[in-house]
Amino acid sequence: DIANGTILAEDLNAMGAANDQVLKWNGTAWAPAADNVGATGTTELADGTTILGAGTAADRFRVAPGANGQFISTTGGVVTWSNLPTGTGGTVNADGITIEGNGSVANPLQVRDLGITTAKINTNAVTTAKLFDGAVTIDKILDDNVTPAKIEEGTNGQVLTTNAGGDVVWAAPAAGAVLTTAAIDGDGTTGNELDIADNAIDTDKII
Repeated sequence: DIANGTILAEDLNAMGAANDQVLKWNGTAWAPAADNVGATGTTELADGTTILGAGTAADRFRVAPGANGQFISTTGGVVTWSNLPTGTGGTVNADGITIEGNGSVANPLQVRDLGITTAKINTNAVTTAKLFDGAVTIDKILDDNVTPAKIEEGTNGQVLTTNAGGDVVWAAPAAGAVLTTAAIDGDGTTGNELDIADNAIDTDKII
């Protein structure tokens, strides 16, 4: 018996082999023959539908071409060339109200000016950072919606009034005289405080 792994290359008979041939089984015996690679052929087969070619130098494997503008997709698990979605040449249809364009290089899709309506904005989606400074005008605020809590605080004893420029400001109450009837003396200013005039109380003033 010959032990495994003990036969060396020099122990093999040439058997009439030519350059680049290999030892292969021809169905009857082992004999030198051409190798099935390179320009002489291949044992790999292409389906002829999605992959073409014989795998040789002269006829290399390649993806079967589709029609102009198609893309590779799968249909029922089978690889096929498919047309792009709605439109031709990769373009799509937009509603023209919220989105305009057709998706082409010359006419890309974009949000149309004034296309974002109230229905498109989610609740609480507009934050303070999204509001432009000075963008909230009187017309944007409903009547009776500015509560005392929303008004900037003044200091103790101040009142809301207007300055010379017509702006609303917090300020100390302006001192000034008040109008009274004959039953009251004084005008309410410092040094001339209001008090009841002498003999001013008659029967009508007493409960």
